[in-house]
Amino acid sequence: MPQETNDSRGQDGTETFRHHYSEPALWEKVGAMPATASRAVVEVAVTLWVVLTHRETPAWARMLVIGALGYFICPVDAIPDGIPVAGYVDDLAVMLAVLAKLDAMVTPAMRARVRRLLPWSGGGAGIERIGGSTEGNERNET
Repeated sequence: MPQETNDSRGQDGTETFRHHYSEPALWEKVGAMPATASRAVVEVAVTLWVVLTHRETPAWARMLVIGALGYFICPVDAIPDGIPVAGYVDDLAVMLAVLAKLDAMVTPAMRARVRRLLPWSGGGAGIERIGGSTEGNERNET
């Protein structure tokens, strides 16, 4: 993987939102999203979580992901999530920017794991099972 010059000091602007991130808060936010919210928002959030939990993800990349997911979780951001249609646009933009930077790290196995975790995929565990007793079986798979 190419070396990245950005480090965990938050030169990317995500440092402000890192304190909002926690795994339970992420899944609570995803679970509470209205059905009208874009599937893309959920898919990108889950993809970032898979990158975050992968054992080979470098620390600088984890910090970017935590910042982006913290922004997604944060109740106060550029466009409040309660605004119909537009409420998740800023969250998606931040998460997509981070995912674009990390795209080379996302392996086919990681993409398959994301598909299995999506609630509409019918592919297995689903988001509702993340963090439960079966989570340890999937965490950090290649």
